[in-house]
Amino acid sequence: MESTDRSDAVGISIIIPVHNDMEHLGACLDSLKAQTLAPLEVLCIDDGSSDGSSEFLDNLCARDPLFRVVHQRQSGVSAARNRGLDAARGSHILFVDSDDVADPSLVRTCHSAASSRPAHLTIFGFDEFYRQDYATIDRELCDVDELYDRPFTLDHLSSLSIPAFRVVTPNVWRIMFERELVDKSGIRFHEDLATSEDLAFIYEALIASDSILLLKDRLYHYRRGNPGSLTRAPRGLAGFKALDYVFAFARSRGCEQRFSLHLANIVADLTCYALSTAYDKKEFVELVSEYDAKWKPFVHSHGEAIDHCLRASLEALDGGAMDFLFFAYDRSRADLDSFRLFETYQRHRADVAEAEVQKLRGEVDDLRNSTSYRIGNMFVRFPARFKNLFNTRGD
Repeated sequence: MESTDRSDAVGISIIIPVHNDMEHLGACLDSLKAQTLAPLEVLCIDDGSSDGSSEFLDNLCARDPLFRVVHQRQSGVSAARNRGLDAARGSHILFVDSDDVADPSLVRTCHSAASSRPAHLTIFGFDEFYRQDYATIDRELCDVDELYDRPFTLDHLSSLSIPAFRVVTPNVWRIMFERELVDKSGIRFHEDLATSEDLAFIYEALIASDSILLLKDRLYHYRRGNPGSLTRAPRGLAGFKALDYVFAFARSRGCEQRFSLHLANIVADLTCYALSTAYDKKEFVELVSEYDAKWKPFVHSHGEAIDHCLRASLEALDGGAMDFLFFAYDRSRADLDSFRLFETYQRHRADVAEAEVQKLRGEVDDLRNSTSYRIGNMFVRFPARFKNLFNTRGD
């Protein structure tokens, strides 16, 4: 039987921001109690909950010394995570979101990695599961086998012409951070970012890091389809503001030029993602304007250094906003947010019959509600006749 000693030599603090999530909180914390090797502590940062989560956490902490709770006025997820960093006692930090679930082997695997192959950042895989049927989808892993199971650096990635975004997605909950790196570099979550705070924190940590370890284990289960998902809310220019922080951090350490391959590619990647998931026409136009005015020259100056998987999107964007919209529509991202943009654009086009629009909306709604969509039909293509409908461009 494996040890459950909570005084393990490599102490791991798990930080969970909690705000009004009673529906999922129990499952999340149960998954941490079920760890085959217990962490030093689980820190629950109650960010002004009013749905009973605060009382639930107080009762749990009174019964189980594994858990600690810190209460604060509602200040946002970044402030909650920073409060957790201030209170954490472990030598390593993991972040978990209160609506997600940790794999039972998460702590054991991370503990083993920290003991045998110590690194500033240990990055592991994850999958997604769905609200109703719990069907899971394995998310992509880095496809460069030589990078696994031994620490490497951003400089090593540069020598292989592999941009950092190929190694990690901007999700803070799939990385174990060495506490010493976080403290010495002064990295904290930027509390003025309502979204993209993960991206800024992760890339600042990557820039400060001297060692990165990749694991193929999928140790985190991310819940998809929550009604409050930020992918279904306005985000404005938060992503570009996060990039400002990353560039400023690189500049402060004198390595902006040294890591330009990685910086150029995260600009390109974030731009393509933000545009293809923009909330509405207004946000889309703001994003295009910001990219054209501030970031496009930097991306273009790196030309062939931009990863091949981003080039088609950037070429469409170079052709104009509408060209990018049709490109994004043709790619049909899984969450169908690109279709929302088409709804806003078609309203002023007299050549599109309202009956056809309503019919298309009905089919999209059916698709959104289908099991195949919810369990991961990641590249849905609408019938060609609908594409042709939108390709009839009126003045």
